[in-house]
Amino acid sequence: YDIPTQVMIERMISRGETSGRSDDNLAAAQKRITTFRESTMPILKYFATHPSIKLITVPGVGSVEEVWTLTKAALEPILSSQSSQSRVQI
Repeated sequence: YDIPTQVMIERMISRGETSGRSDDNLAAAQKRITTFRESTMPILKYFATHPSIKLITVPGVGSVEEVWTLTKAALEPILSSQSSQSRVQI
């Protein structure tokens, strides 16, 4: 998902207020984002440079329902091109 850092931090902190998770605080959120940038971003960049790999980016800003709708729309062309035997319904 493509989402601004500040929105990710706000969501994690907000989740901590309602879930009671002690690790959903500013310091933990910043550490998770640093880990993502250092560990996951290189993998995404690798996939993005290989034409045989389809990397899908979905905007992550909006309500849960809006993001889910965008996710389904992004996956549908891929899933519909698969044979009916291996198709996954979303």
